[in-house]
Amino acid sequence: MGDQSLTIGRGIFFTFLAVICWIALFMWLGQHSEGHDIFFWAIMLIGSSVITFFAFLGLPGNVINGSFSESRIRLAITATLIITYLVYFGSVVYLGSDVPESGKRIASFAKDLLPTLTNLLMVTISFYFGSTAGIKIAEILKTKSGSQNTS
Repeated sequence: MGDQSLTIGRGIFFTFLAVICWIALFMWLGQHSEGHDIFFWAIMLIGSSVITFFAFLGLPGNVINGSFSESRIRLAITATLIITYLVYFGSVVYLGSDVPESGKRIASFAKDLLPTLTNLLMVTISFYFGSTAGIKIAEILKTKSGSQNTS
């Protein structure tokens, strides 16, 4: 169990390292391109989401009897939405109104999408923690009812 948790920790570390390198590359490319930084911004956002999802989905111990574990799929979706939100929010803050014309398009797009993404993140995190708590409660009730039936 200790080796697997160490491997999972390393996987998460390298996932975040890969996402940070991806973001840095496309932020740099976006700054040195003429009028195409909105495309680099979109690739940066989508790419960081895809990297996070598949990296968390590929963590050790995720496949049980040939299929993915439900808890790990929830973890991958939640981690992806959190990383996407953080990248999106950080890039919106970084790409303020003093950026050239394409930056203003990003800022106006961000004004429309930020509340929607915030609501989606809140619902996903609530579902993640709520379903985890529900599973634990069901397991406790099952063990209690099983111990009452045997006595």
